[in-house]
This record gives sequence, structure tokens and C-alpha cells, in this order.
Amino acid sequence: MKIRWLLGALACGSAVAAPRPPSVEDARISPQLRLVRDMPQDAQRSWMSEGRVKRQTGHFKVHVTLTPGLEAESFVREHIGLQKQIDVQVSLGREFQAGISFEDLRLLSGFEEVQKIRFPFYASKKEYYSEGTAALFEGEQWSELGITGEGVTVAVIDVGFEGYDALLGSELPLYTNADGLADGWEEDNHGAAVAEIIHDVAPGAQLDLYSFETELEFRKLLQQFVDGEHEADVINASIGFDNVWTADGTSPYAQAVDAVVEAGIVYVAAAGNEAENYRWGKLTDIDGNGFLEIDGEEGTWIAGGNYGGDSWAEVSLRWSDPMEGSSTDLDLLVTNETDTVECGRSENPQEGDDNPFEYVSCLLDSDWGLAWIADYSEGGFKGKTAWVYSYSGVDESQFVQDSTLTLPADAAGALTVGAYLQDEDKIAWYSSQGPTEDGRIKPDVVAPTGVSTESMGHRAAQGTSFSAPHLAGLAALILEQKPGYSVEALREYVLKQTRDLGETGPDSVFGHGAIAVTTLPEGCGCASSETRRGGWLVLMLFAGVALRRRP
Repeated sequence: MKIRWLLGALACGSAVAAPRPPSVEDARISPQLRLVRDMPQDAQRSWMSEGRVKRQTGHFKVHVTLTPGLEAESFVREHIGLQKQIDVQVSLGREFQAGISFEDLRLLSGFEEVQKIRFPFYASKKEYYSEGTAALFEGEQWSELGITGEGVTVAVIDVGFEGYDALLGSELPLYTNADGLADGWEEDNHGAAVAEIIHDVAPGAQLDLYSFETELEFRKLLQQFVDGEHEADVINASIGFDNVWTADGTSPYAQAVDAVVEAGIVYVAAAGNEAENYRWGKLTDIDGNGFLEIDGEEGTWIAGGNYGGDSWAEVSLRWSDPMEGSSTDLDLLVTNETDTVECGRSENPQEGDDNPFEYVSCLLDSDWGLAWIADYSEGGFKGKTAWVYSYSGVDESQFVQDSTLTLPADAAGALTVGAYLQDEDKIAWYSSQGPTEDGRIKPDVVAPTGVSTESMGHRAAQGTSFSAPHLAGLAALILEQKPGYSVEALREYVLKQTRDLGETGPDSVFGHGAIAVTTLPEGCGCASSETRRGGWLVLMLFAGVALRRRP
């Protein structure tokens, strides 16, 4: 859908956007952060409350990257007085997260060691808006054999667990461990619904709840599992980060997952609900006007998200330069649907050591807007691929469904789960598809969606968020029976216990197929426990003991 008449107006039209940085200090602050900083207070409060950025008691979170070779902990120790004005919350390598006020932002940007300050990337829950338990088993239900996941610990990592305490002893285990809940856990009930599904599948498993919000908090949390500060046999994380890094297993998020798996913990990831949120393809500038086409077409129609009755655009642009090594300078512009006035723009410079990434969040005047790619690279874009991602969706005539995985669903070590519709044996319309950008098949399997939970009330729990915990619960059952199974042995067992859907053989829509367990695990991924084998004989004598079923 080309709109040629818009291009000339864009070149000279007014823009609500951050100017090119006037100083070295401002150059260290991202354009989006400068834009919000310079807004009038009323507009600033509106943006902070309606966007995905959270502000508490006058402070908000920022992500700080230091110059190469400098550790964040060393920087903070050296500038101990800085901590009197900002709240350093997480340090990891040469990155740290801090709570700060707009008034103190210039103080932080004044340090030569600071390379970039930006808003953090916030995790998205993989909910599109448990009857699935029975669908996991083609043969005898394991519940009828008394297999409950007893002795196995499942860590549920999520953005919120509102209302979980009211479910203890019914929809959740009475002794659910909530020591891992951080500030803000009560603002969302997504994790509580995820935990309910795990408990439906494995009612004997110990559930430990962990909450977080940002990228550094997520990575730090996983590192604590690697270091043994937290313990678990299985981790379920029905969350993701979208279009912020190459989906080829090299992102910091994917590497953190692989470290957890290397430590012997099963990691279950939601594939994502992004199948209608991406437009991607080759970049061209056929007419030479400086506004780039994707596969020959300029402009991407993006849906606005409804926040407080207003329509907000939230869109990102990434292209196929090396992460932390981009010298192709592109900008992202967003305009309203009905006129030529910019809603917002992102103009991060790419000068050889930057990320190929731009992000805009702005208020639209209708339900749709347009995203445009502007070229400042003097033709350096040629031959490259771009990904435009809209959090509220892309027009159906333009979205591309393959290679739309959320991060870290692309991690090599993750057991990645897509969503399928049980009644039709079809992939859910929103379920993210592979392959990864380095050509690997993902998701690994698909599991049911559209199940009911107490937390979601009258709404069916749609999304890969609610497919993944079916596998996490099954993993707990498997590890009760085979406590010595390695992560790889469990993976091999799961991939064989599937029902092929779609094209014959593994594919990047259904993976190896829908989970459909027909046999108990056999063999040994390592030394078996004589105690567990003895326990299995006792369980066989008492076969037929049924677990609690949802009425």
C-alpha cells in the first residue's frame, strides 16, 4: 500500500521528535529518552503511564551501557557518590540498571565511561488476550498411575502473580514458594495463570515463583540459577523480548538460557504470539527518495494499542547489521494514518559500534499508523534485511508469519513450545513460527491453548504463554519417574512423544508435532535411582489413584 503523496510532506513536515544531539552528554542518551525528558510535565506523565515504561515515586528505570572493558560493579564502586542520587538495581558485565529521575539524568550522562543510556527492554507476556492436560496423553493418563511430579521443583519466572495467594491449597499448591517475588508482582496475574496450568499437569510438584520486569533483571535471575543461588529442576518462562536482537541464539537472553541448561536445568520457553506482528524482507530504494521499501513497498501499516482509551503506536526496527557493530545509519518514523504529521521518530546513530535498532512509542490520532524507514547510510542498506515489529500488530496484507520467534525462544538449549488449537489440529493464528535466523527448527513442539484458569476468569487462556506450562508440568512428571535424566535425555524423550501435524516430519510451524505421550520413559539418561524404581513398583500397585480434576 504505497502512499507516494506522503513522502514529500514527510521531508518537510513538522515532527514531534528529538533533535540530533546538541552535546556529547546528550548523545549518550537515547533519542526516545531525550524526547520524553523534554516533554512538558503533563505530556511526560501521560507517556510514562500509558507506555510500557513504569515510573514509581518520581523515579523510572534506565539501562546503562559502559565503554568496552569496564565492569559495571567497578564503575559503581569508583563513583560511590553517584549512588546517593540514583538507585543502582542490577549490575551485569558492563551494563547496569538504575532508578533515576529526569533531573539526575544529565548527571549520569556526564560520565565519560557511560556509552549509552536508554529505557530498558521490558519483557512481554506471551498471552494473546486445564483442559489441555488430557490432550498431552494419547495413552493412559499418568494421573491414573499416581504420577504427580512429586519431588520435582518447577520455577515459574514471570512478570506478575496477582491473586496467587488466594489460590493456595486449591488451584495452586498450599506450600507454593513465593520468596522470589519482587516489587510489582501484584500488578499482573499472568504468572498465576501459568502456575495453575503447571499444577494441573503436575499437582505434586513444588512451585517456586519469581517475578521480574526488565532485561537485566531477567538475565541476572537466570545467572542466579546457574550460580546455585536458586535451585530448580525445571524453569518455565512464558515471556519474551521482541525484535531487540538477532534471533539466532546469540542474544544475551539466549546465552543466559543456554547457561541454565548447561547447569542441568530444563528450560521451557513460549515461542511467542508474534505471527501477525512482523513485516520483514529485503531493503531497497527503488525511487531513490531516501525512504526505503521492504520487498518493494514503502510504509508499514501498524495497529495502535488501546491504552486508557487512546491509540498508541509501539514499533521497532531492526536490520541485518551485526549487533553492537552497525555502521548502516537508518531511522524509524511513525506517522498518523490520515495526515502527514509525524507521531514520533527514532534516530539512534549507527557509527560502527552501535546496534541496528530503532524504537518509537507515540500517540496516534486513530486506530492505525504508518512506519517508515529513512536512510542516512548513503546506500549502505543495499542487500540487507529489515524487520519492522508492531506490538499491536501489522496489517494482514503485510505481516509475515515465518521467522517471528520471541527471544529467547531461539535459544539452542530451550524446549520451545508453540500453540495449537485442539479441536482443529491447526496452529493458533498468533503462534510464532521459525526457523531461527541461523536456520534451526523452532518451535520444538506445540501444546494446547485456549484453556481455562481461575486467574483468567471467564476468558480462555489463549497464547503460547499457556501452551508452555503444559510441557513444564510434563517435564516434572518425567523427572519424577527418571530423576537422573539429563536435559538432553528429557528432550529426546519429549520429541519422540509427539503427533505429527502440518507437513510430514519436523517443521518450523509445529516443530516435531503436538505433545502426545504414549509410553512411560524408558532407558536412562544417566544412573537411575533404585529408590525411584522401587517407588514405581509401589505406584503400579496403586494404579487408578486419580488426581484432583477441575470440575
